[in-house]
Amino acid sequence: MNLNHMDEQVRGHRVETCFGADGCPNRACDARNPASRLEDLLTRKNILGFMKQRVAEPLKMHHELRVSISDCPNACSRPQIADIGLIGACRPSLSRESCSRCGSCLEVCRENAIMLTDGRVQPAIDLGRCLACGLCANAC
Repeated sequence: MNLNHMDEQVRGHRVETCFGADGCPNRACDARNPASRLEDLLTRKNILGFMKQRVAEPLKMHHELRVSISDCPNACSRPQIADIGLIGACRPSLSRESCSRCGSCLEVCRENAIMLTDGRVQPAIDLGRCLACGLCANAC
């Protein structure tokens, strides 16, 4: 990258993703290619033109709008440090179907957010501990 002509390489926005769509076992959501749809939207809205109007100097990489999309709470694409970060999640909920009490959900929950207690038909979920990874729902 030539630092003297950085403004020629600035696109106005960057959309980064994790590798979830390529078969990551931790993928918590199955969005229909949000990165390309967001890329198209930002291009149609002419973010680059907007930035050129607002910034009184040649554009640099740090002026770009950075969007990061992660398909699970592990957040491999680092959405926490982007201008806009989207983190896929799968918040568990209890269904009306009776629980077999097999314990599969307990075994996969790394946060110990699920409890099977005597006298209850359904498990109890501590949403304060739950990371919304979806492992329990997949195991059930």
